[in-house]
Amino acid sequence: MKITDVQLLVLELETEQPAGEWQLVQVPNLNRIQYTHRRRRLEGSSRERASFLKVSTDEGLESIMTTDSG
Repeated sequence: MKITDVQLLVLELETEQPAGEWQLVQVPNLNRIQYTHRRRRLEGSSRERASFLKVSTDEGLESIMTTDSG
């Protein structure tokens, strides 16, 4: 079996959303170090996107997986 095609599929919402980014923050008051994440707001706006990777083979198999575009 050989990979014959790889595609990056991007879906983008038509509406603008407030811009932001994810940041790691340490969880306070624990006996161990643990992190979580929260969204930090940025100026401006952006469109929300979802990305998928599609892989096809010479035997007709296809697989679609989600990706993290950061």
